[in-house]
Amino acid sequence: MCQQNPIIIPGVPTEHGHDSVVIRIQNLRKYGQYADAGVNAGSVGYGDNCDGSDCGHNGRMCGTQWCFDMFLQEPECLDQWHANEEVAWLAFEAGNYISNEGLEFQVGNLPVQGGAW
Repeated sequence: MCQQNPIIIPGVPTEHGHDSVVIRIQNLRKYGQYADAGVNAGSVGYGDNCDGSDCGHNGRMCGTQWCFDMFLQEPECLDQWHANEEVAWLAFEAGNYISNEGLEFQVGNLPVQGGAW
């Protein structure tokens, strides 16, 4: 079955760096689509207002059925530099499921109001 509404669920990152981080996922896109704007690791913006070194498509075309960007972001009060970490992740189609143990669970998006740390 082709996914129509994939939901990406990140796991807990390793702890090679000592500063706090939050996992950010952005630019969920289908095969052939480009990620034109967003934030790279280190909170560096790219897209409409970039300086030319990271503008445009620059290799951000999705070459598989689905793609997304994931990075770790430190709180603004820290140095925004972080050691390399590993993060496991899952992709589910939005919907209702029953686990092998018979437990029911739902996967989907829920809009929340965001903001700074």
